[in-house]
Amino acid sequence: MSKVTSQAIIDERGRNILRPALDPCYFFLIDFSDKSGKDSNPDIDGLIRLRNISTYFNQYLHFQLKSTNCLKNNKFYCSRKIIDYLCTTNVPTILFVVEVDSKRVFWLYLDEKLKSSLELHKDKKGRTFNLSHFQEIVDNFAETNQQWQTFAKKSDYIETKNSLDKIVTDYRKNIEECVGLLYLFGKVLKNQLPALFKQVLKMDLKDVEVIINRLRDEGVIFVTANYYLLENEQLGVESLFKLLNKLNLNSLDSVFDNKIERKTILRQLSKIEHAAVQDYFKTLVKEILELVNNPTDNDDILVNLELLEEFVYQVPKETLKIVRIIIGSETPLKTLGRNMPGFGDYKGKSHEDLILKCIKLLNKLRYIDLKSVFQLFLRLSLHSNSKIRSEATKGIENIAEYNIFVLQKIGYGPQINLLNEIEKWSNGKQFKYLTPLLEVCSQLINPSFEGHSMTDYNTVTIHSGPLSVNDHLKNIRIRAISLLKKLYLLSDELNPKRSIIKILRKASQTPYQGNYGEDMEKMVLDNTNSLIDFYITITPKADNEIIKEIEEEIHWFIRRFTRDKLSRICELESTIASITEYELFRTFVGYDTRFCEDLDWRKAQSIRKKKIQDLIQDISKDNFDEYQTKILSIIKNYPSANPGEFQYFNIFLNEFGRQKPELAIRLLTEKQDQFDPFIIHLISGIWKSKSPKLARNLIYQWVNQGKHLSTCSYIFTYVGEIDKLLLNAIFSKAIEVNDNGVLNNIVDAIASNYPKSKNIKPLFMKTIKKLTENGNSDWINNVWFQKGFVTNYFTRNDFDIILQNLLLIPDIDYHTEEILFPIAEKYPKKVINYFYNRVYFQQNNKHKENCYFPDRYDAIPYNLHKIDEPLRKQAKKVVPEIFVWFNEDDWLIFWEASHLVEAIYPNFDDVLERELIKLIKSKNNKKVRITLSILKAYEGQTFLHNVCKQFIKQFPDNGEYHKEMLLVLSQTGTVSGEYGFVEAYEQKKKEIQSWKKDNDKAIKTFAEKYEDYLNMQIEFEQKRADETIELMKRGFM
Repeated sequence: MSKVTSQAIIDERGRNILRPALDPCYFFLIDFSDKSGKDSNPDIDGLIRLRNISTYFNQYLHFQLKSTNCLKNNKFYCSRKIIDYLCTTNVPTILFVVEVDSKRVFWLYLDEKLKSSLELHKDKKGRTFNLSHFQEIVDNFAETNQQWQTFAKKSDYIETKNSLDKIVTDYRKNIEECVGLLYLFGKVLKNQLPALFKQVLKMDLKDVEVIINRLRDEGVIFVTANYYLLENEQLGVESLFKLLNKLNLNSLDSVFDNKIERKTILRQLSKIEHAAVQDYFKTLVKEILELVNNPTDNDDILVNLELLEEFVYQVPKETLKIVRIIIGSETPLKTLGRNMPGFGDYKGKSHEDLILKCIKLLNKLRYIDLKSVFQLFLRLSLHSNSKIRSEATKGIENIAEYNIFVLQKIGYGPQINLLNEIEKWSNGKQFKYLTPLLEVCSQLINPSFEGHSMTDYNTVTIHSGPLSVNDHLKNIRIRAISLLKKLYLLSDELNPKRSIIKILRKASQTPYQGNYGEDMEKMVLDNTNSLIDFYITITPKADNEIIKEIEEEIHWFIRRFTRDKLSRICELESTIASITEYELFRTFVGYDTRFCEDLDWRKAQSIRKKKIQDLIQDISKDNFDEYQTKILSIIKNYPSANPGEFQYFNIFLNEFGRQKPELAIRLLTEKQDQFDPFIIHLISGIWKSKSPKLARNLIYQWVNQGKHLSTCSYIFTYVGEIDKLLLNAIFSKAIEVNDNGVLNNIVDAIASNYPKSKNIKPLFMKTIKKLTENGNSDWINNVWFQKGFVTNYFTRNDFDIILQNLLLIPDIDYHTEEILFPIAEKYPKKVINYFYNRVYFQQNNKHKENCYFPDRYDAIPYNLHKIDEPLRKQAKKVVPEIFVWFNEDDWLIFWEASHLVEAIYPNFDDVLERELIKLIKSKNNKKVRITLSILKAYEGQTFLHNVCKQFIKQFPDNGEYHKEMLLVLSQTGTVSGEYGFVEAYEQKKKEIQSWKKDNDKAIKTFAEKYEDYLNMQIEFEQKRADETIELMKRGFM
C-alpha cells in the first residue's frame, strides 16, 4: 500500500474518533473533508458551533485535524505552514491531534501568550510540541465548552442583527429608515450624511446625528476615513424594503445630479423587488425613450444609457426599443465640440459611441431575449465602423459560447435556439452574414466550457474544462459542422473557404484542459471521420491552398487518432496524391517543418531545392508555355496567402533568372502584371546571370515609364552591388513622382552595400534631405543594424543633416539609438543639442495642421537603452551642455532638461553631483531652482542624500526650500498593492535614521521634521488604503 493511501486511512480513522469525542449537547461539528476528502493543505478541516443542551451560542471556531497511529515520546511535529496558518487566520482555529491506536484526542489553541512563550517565530521549518502544551478531551465537555467560548468568534449577521434590534428598541422611530437610506446611497461622505438624512427623511438634524452615532457605536455602520458604509447588506435590503413604502424615489433625482451617485442608487434598487421600484424604473425608461426619440445631445443620451445599464434586466423590452431607435437613426446627431475649464477643448460623444454602449446593453440581455438580441447584433456586424462590427461580432460569440454558469442554469438552450434560427434562413442570408456565422460555429464546436468569477474583491477565478457529452451536444456539433460545409460550398472565394476549413479543424480537437471520458473521445472521432468524408468530396476541385490546409490536417488526424480509427484516411491521401498540379505547388509553397511529417526541416530543404533544380533544367523553349501556365497557377491566389510560405517559389524564380535569363526575361515581360509581388526575385536572378544587361535595360525602361520603382530601387540591396548611374536615375524619378518608399530603398541600398558605396555618399545625403522635406524618417529601420556604416561613413557636417531628419521620429526607440550611438561617442554635444531641438520641434508643431507631425511626440524619452553609456562617459562635456538649457525661462524646458539628466544618469554621477553642489553653494535663487528641478526627476532615491544634506546646510532656516526638499525626498515613484505608499514611506523613514545622528544641527532638525511629515503621509495613506479596500469589497470601486 502506498504512503498516501496509508495516511488517508489513518486520517479517516482519526475523523471517526473525533466525531464521538465531542458531545453533541455542547458541540455541533461540521466536517468539511467528509465529502471532499482530507488534503495536506494548511487550511480548515471543519467548523464547530458551540451550544449548551438546548441552545446554540452565537459562537463558532474552525479546526485543523492531524491523525497519527502513535505519538512517539508524547510529542507531535507541526510544520511551519500549519503554525503560520494557526497564528494568522482571522477565525480562531484549534489544532486537533488524534492518536488512533489509543483513540485519544488532544487539542491546542495558540493564543498570544502561548505563541510568545513558545517563541514560534524562531522555527523556520516547524516545531515539535510536547503533549504538555495540549489538553485532552476526556468527558470534560462543559469545561471545554467554557474554555472555547473565551476565544470563539461571533457570527457577524446574528451579532449585527442583535445590535440593530437593540438600537431600534432604544430609538425605534427612525432607525430602520436611516439604515435603509444608507443602503440605498451605498457610500456617503461623512460630512454629507446628516444633511442628506435630514433632506430626504425630513428628520431633525440632532436626531439624525444621535442615530448615526448610535449606529456607529453598535457596529451597524462601518466608518472609513471619509465614508459611512453599511456593515451588513441583508439588513440594508430589509430596511430599504420597508422604507420604500413611504419614500418618494423621484425626489432623489433632485438630490443627486451626479451620474456616479445615481448609478449607485439604481444598482442598489435593482436588487429589490418592490412595486415602488418597478414604477420608478418605468418612469426613468419612459424619460429615456422620450430623449432618444427627440435627441438634442449625444452626451446626454450616453449618460442616460449608462444609468439604464444599472437596471436593464428590469426593463428588457423597453431597452430593446431604445436600442432599435438609436441604431436605426437615419439622421444621427453630429459630434459637438466641448470645453472643460482648465483642460481646454475636446470632442463630445459621437453616434458611434451610443451604438457601442447599446452593444453593452444587448450583451446583458442576450439570454433574456436571445432572438431579438441576435438579430440586432447581426445588423451591427455589417456596420461601416470597424469597432462596432468587432464588438457586435463579439456579442454574437458571447451568445454562442459555452459559459459554465449559463450551462448550469439553462444547459445548451442558447446554442440550440441559435441553430434553430440560423437554419431557417435562405442561402443568401446565411452567406450575407458569413463572418458572424463562422464565429458562431467556432464556438459551437468548441469541446470546452469557460467562465470567470470573482472569488472576492481582489481575486478572479478562471473556470475551464471539458463539456458534458449528451445527445444535445452531439446534435449541436453535427448541425454546426453541416452549416460550415454548406457555407463552404456557397463560397466562391478562397479566403472564406480557408477560414471555414480552419474552423472545421476544431471539430477534430479534444479539450485542452481537464479530464474527459471516452464519450468525448468518440464524439470527436465521429466528427473527424465526417470531416474526412467531406474533404474527399471537395479536394479534386479545390484550390491548391485548400488542399495544403487539408493535407496538414491529415497529419494531425493520424497523430491524434491513429490510422486504424480513420476509415477513409488512405482514400483522402490517395486523392491528394493524384493531383499533379498540387505536387508542384507544395514544392514551392509552405514551410519546411510541414513539408513531410517523416522528415526534419533540413532533409525537406534538400529535397525541395533538388526538385527546383530539376524543374529549372527541364524548362526549355519547347515547353515554356506549359511551364508558364503552371507557374501562374501557383500565384493566382497570392494576395490571400501568407508571403512567408512562398520562400521556395522565390528561390526558384531567382535561380531560374540566373540560369536561364532569356526565358526568365520572356516570362517577366509577357506576364509582368501578374508577377508584380515576385519581380524582385526574377529580375535579381537575371542581374546575376551571364546576361546582366537584360536586367539593366529592362530596369531603365521601367524607370523611364515610372513603373516598378520600388523593385528598381531595392534590387541593389538584393544583389549586393550598385550601378551608380542607374541609382541616380531612380533617385531623379522618385523626386519627380514624390515616392518616399523609393527614397528609403535608395538609402537602404547605399547602406547595405557599405563600404563599396563610399563614392556615392552625396546621393545618400541628398536623399536624406529630401526625406526630411517630406517629413519621413523610415530609413532608419533599414540602416540601424548596418554595423560600422554610421560610424565610418559620415563627417561632422553630415551628422547635422541626419539629426535634422531624426527630429521627425516621434519616439526615441532602440533603432534610433543605434543611429545616435556613434554620434554620441564622437560628438556628445550634438546629441544634447538634438534633444534640445526636439523640445522646440514639439512646441512649434503640435498645434499646427501639419500632416507630418504625429499625434504623439515624446521629445525626451522616459529612459535610454544605449546612448546613455557614451554620454555618461563624457559627463564633463554633457552636464554643462544640458545646464545651458536652464538659461531659458520656460517651465517645460526645465522639466525636459531635468528628465534628460535622469535618463542619462539614472544612478547619478560624481560629475553631476559636484555640479549640483556647486549650484547650491552659489546661493543664487535661479541656480537653486535648477538643482531642485533635477533632484525632483529622481523620485527620492537614496543616492540624492548627499546633495540634499548640502542643500539643508546651505539653507538651514529657509522654510520654503525645506518644503521643496520634503517633496524631493518623499517621492516614491511607482508602487504596487493597496498599501504600496505606506510601505514606501516606511522604507524612507528607515533610510533617514542616520541623519538623526549627524553632527550638523540643521540636518538633525530637518530629519525630525521630515520624519513627522512621513508619519502624516503614512497615516493618510493607511486610511486611504483601508477605505479603498472596504469600497472594493462592497463593489463601489
